Amino acid sequence: MDMNIDGVGERIDRYLLSYLQEKGYGYVTRSFLKSNWEKGFVLLNGKSVKPSYKIKEKDNVEILEEKILNTYEIVDPDNIISEKGSLNIVFEDSNILVLNKESGISIHPGVGNPSGTIANFVRGYLEEKGEYDNKLSRAGVVHRLDKAVSGLVVFAKNKETQLYLQKQFQERKINKIYYAKLQGKELPQILEDILKIGNVNIQNEIEKLKSNDFVCDESWYEVSGYISRSSKNRMKMQFSPFSSPSGKNSVTYLKPLSSNELLIKIETGRMHQIRATLAYLGLCIKGDTLYESSSGGEIPQRIELKSVLLNFTNINGKELLFDLLTNEKK
Repeated sequence: MDMNIDGVGERIDRYLLSYLQEKGYGYVTRSFLKSNWEKGFVLLNGKSVKPSYKIKEKDNVEILEEKILNTYEIVDPDNIISEKGSLNIVFEDSNILVLNKESGISIHPGVGNPSGTIANFVRGYLEEKGEYDNKLSRAGVVHRLDKAVSGLVVFAKNKETQLYLQKQFQERKINKIYYAKLQGKELPQILEDILKIGNVNIQNEIEKLKSNDFVCDESWYEVSGYISRSSKNRMKMQFSPFSSPSGKNSVTYLKPLSSNELLIKIETGRMHQIRATLAYLGLCIKGDTLYESSSGGEIPQRIELKSVLLNFTNINGKELLFDLLTNEKK
């Protein structure tokens, strides 16, 4: 972005803070920017400068919003506080923990929330057993679920496995299925025509997916496009079928089970991917006050979205499948 005359003569850190507040990032403080300035949140003429630098009339200023938000989300990722807490362990071996996460609890700490998360409890659990690997980042987090979402999530118990599983997610080699309950009793008519609503047995549908190597057949509706941060509410993401400089590729498959229930398979793992995609289609998950309107509401503690199935190959070469719907583990 080119600097307008209003910013000339102002310290770059103060200008950045004002810019962020105007954009809806009121929670970002000057002290946070100061302590993380070396990460390069803003570039002057393509280069980093000191926070005390005063802007000149012909300066070209580039503000890296995504880097700021990503940094704000995680505080001291390699120094998770060890805590005792409840963990619903579905599976454990020498390399991984598979947990059934409750809604209302964060996967990892963030600014102002250094404790009481799944990562804190995992570190405490593994340290008590003498199995914690200090090389782990974020106490072994491999992927994440939103705080309001429940269901299956994987943690690594050593650095080698963490890197291996993160790569599996990045290369889309892990199958992920979600179950959602929607607000309202009926879908919009246009979506009923597209999605071919019918009463579907959820167990039968999962078995069909398994037998078909998790390839969705024509009864699933593919929604492909791009996810980026919402321009109306910076706490939200937005879906668009059209590309943009900040948009990241997103692929989601929907399978209606009834007029207000969906099975969802995601190929990509973008922030709020399911919630933003459904909002684009005029749908809202039950309890999701943040996405029930275009401007957004309160951030919910619990929504009716659950990670119900994970299928992947463990670092030891063994294929694993965890299915909460049929209460099956292989």
